[in-house]
Amino acid sequence: MGGGVTTITGTNAINSVGATAFVANNVQSLNATGVTIVNTTQRGVEVLGTDNATGAVSLTNFFVTTTTADAVRVAGNTMGTITFNGLATTSTDGDGVTFSANAGATLVANNLIINATGSGDGFTASGGGVLTGNGTNSVDVNTGQGVNVSDMSIGAAGLMFGSVNVTAGTGNGISLSTLNGPGQLSIGS
Repeated sequence: MGGGVTTITGTNAINSVGATAFVANNVQSLNATGVTIVNTTQRGVEVLGTDNATGAVSLTNFFVTTTTADAVRVAGNTMGTITFNGLATTSTDGDGVTFSANAGATLVANNLIINATGSGDGFTASGGGVLTGNGTNSVDVNTGQGVNVSDMSIGAAGLMFGSVNVTAGTGNGISLSTLNGPGQLSIGS
């Protein structure tokens, strides 16, 4: 998907086994709403390579289930804004949501519900970019790490998680390092 405006609305179901179910690679304008993804062996959603200052990817009301791979991966975006409004993920041995190497991009995560029932991590953001998120963000993991945010700028709107629960983890449930920016990161009501 290169330039132009793409809009996906309605009730959309994607069942995929052998490849990432929903990929937005170098998309300059995408609005997608109401997508349910069941993907047993590969990632559910990937957003890659947004490199235009006016680029905007908005994914609303996405429901993603995976077993052995990450539910959502956003990586290598150097400009633009990537927004998730209403994202529910369930993963077994994959991670819930991973934002990595997005220096120069703005990442917005509102109303996330992340469940990692096996060894996967919940929410990870690292490697640059401006990050904000509000609403009912919640993370529940079994043995993985609940929230890991490092080397990120927290935007003026802040980043809030209403709850982070780690059931049987042996490492850090929440790890925060090298954060800057005008906003605050808060966990709890």
